Amino acid sequence: MMELLRRAAKAGLSSIVEMLIAMPVLLLIHLYVLPEPIYWLWLLSHAVLYAIGCMIRTLWPNPVLIMNQLLLAAVSALFSWLWFGVSWPGIISLLTGWVALARGGVLAYLPLGRALRTNVYLLSVAAYFILSFVSRHAQDMAAIASTVSWCALCTLGITFYMLNRNALEQESLRGGAKSAVARSVLWKNRMLLILFAVIVLLAANFNLLMQAFQAALRKLGEWIYWLLSLGTDGEPAEELGTQMGPPEMGFGEQGEPAAFWVILETIAKWIAIILGIVAALYLLYRLCKLAIIGLKALYAWIMERLMAGESMSMRDQDYEDEVEKLADFSELAQQWRDRLRSMFEREPSERWDRLTNNLERIRYLYRQAIRRIILEGYRYEPSQTPRELKAGVDRWKGQARLPEELVRYYEEARYGGKELSDQQIAAVRKVVEDR
Repeated sequence: MMELLRRAAKAGLSSIVEMLIAMPVLLLIHLYVLPEPIYWLWLLSHAVLYAIGCMIRTLWPNPVLIMNQLLLAAVSALFSWLWFGVSWPGIISLLTGWVALARGGVLAYLPLGRALRTNVYLLSVAAYFILSFVSRHAQDMAAIASTVSWCALCTLGITFYMLNRNALEQESLRGGAKSAVARSVLWKNRMLLILFAVIVLLAANFNLLMQAFQAALRKLGEWIYWLLSLGTDGEPAEELGTQMGPPEMGFGEQGEPAAFWVILETIAKWIAIILGIVAALYLLYRLCKLAIIGLKALYAWIMERLMAGESMSMRDQDYEDEVEKLADFSELAQQWRDRLRSMFEREPSERWDRLTNNLERIRYLYRQAIRRIILEGYRYEPSQTPRELKAGVDRWKGQARLPEELVRYYEEARYGGKELSDQQIAAVRKVVEDR
């Protein structure tokens, strides 16, 4: 029973994504059929239909097609009658409820990532683009323009995520096996998607951000003007004195204040202004300092997640041959210089020329091949032997990715002490470069 309720709840939550995908059509229903107060409640109630459809399909896993559709139509008819009775909105509700029940049945045995083809996401984004353009130029559709924009941004983010997820699964999954993509690679991938989504969001709301920035500058200017005008004989001070000043007493005419008190009042006023400005600047400094500390902590956390694997250590994500490690972060600057220098070279000739014997050369070629596999996303295990590593890579790629000659010569030279000939090294090097 708990499993049934869990599936139904999952289908209900998944309905939010599918309704976002179908929102261009649903917004047209809102514009021309259903009014504002009741539309969003009616739309959210479709999540219940998704859950009911999932429960029906779970309890009746192999239904007769006609009987199943009749049952879904009956439930949808009851749903539409409860909302609108027998009317034109009721007919529309009957159709949308029927689709929601059927989609809930699909989600009973398929996850959300596989319940919709990627073409559906792309078609939804294209429909959003067309509807956004039309709603900004047609007066009768201006009421839904802002809703279209925000729903389009959410759908675009979901589309990017789903397309990327499907691409990773196609690259790394073989016959339902567990993903071989390292966790650090997944984190890098997700962070790039988030960064791209943030850029799209900022670009889409650039005008609003500029208006907010200009309003903030105006407010700051007004505050500074008010601060500098304290103690002046402007109109606000006269009104304040008229309303709140003490009653005039008949002690005769008041003369001009002494020059000493005028100068003292001016000095006190400017001291107060300077202290206020200094306090504001100090507060701004403290806020900026806290923001910098927070950004540094966020950057450190992101880099830790990006560079960490499941064990939070690059040791699990890199290949180590004796004491030489392929990733040496203490020499990051030197690595970037070497990368720029060898950008157009398949293999840095300087390093190859520095190798003194064929044992070092075969180990170098083996490290190069393993490093390429790791950069492609394979999760290397330090406990694997060369044969186990070759078998794992071949299963991951679905083909012979590591050359047999490379593995055999490496084992013979590395563990057997065999001296390899220059012809063997040249042949293996050509095979590695061709891969």
